[in-house]
Amino acid sequence: MELPVIVHELRTLYEEYKKRLTDKEPATVVYCNGFCSILQKFLDKHNGSYEEYVFSLCIFLCHYAASYGELAIDNAKEKICQQLFRLCIKAVLDVKWKELSEDNTCRQKFRETVDAVHTQLERFDFYQFQLIKTLMETHWDHPTLSRIMAGADDLEEQEGNIILIH
Repeated sequence: MELPVIVHELRTLYEEYKKRLTDKEPATVVYCNGFCSILQKFLDKHNGSYEEYVFSLCIFLCHYAASYGELAIDNAKEKICQQLFRLCIKAVLDVKWKELSEDNTCRQKFRETVDAVHTQLERFDFYQFQLIKTLMETHWDHPTLSRIMAGADDLEEQEGNIILIH
């Protein structure tokens, strides 16, 4: 699934959502289901480069974060946040992330996107993207990951939140 197709499908989905705002809860469910469907199509069909994958995540993140505040409170809405969060964590923990130079356009764009998404979502008490920001810097050297890999079973609750990646 190519980037222009993703953008077009996400824009169309959002436009359809805006037309249904008279009944926000069902419109949110339809939007979330559509978003998940587009995301799953991308994941199923993606066979491009790592950088294309990361750029695509940026598109999904931006579109979802922009619509998040308008959506009704719904479990599907939160599940998408968690799914995007996990996909970002996996992308950052991939060996290929560390192989990207600091001035790599993909790396810079992803960092900027995660910063912006974190800022947007923290207004709604969703702070987990802060962890991604940290992992972009520390990668596998993150203290909690090191403790998990060493088999520690006395993790604090905040540290245990990193286990959400699987």
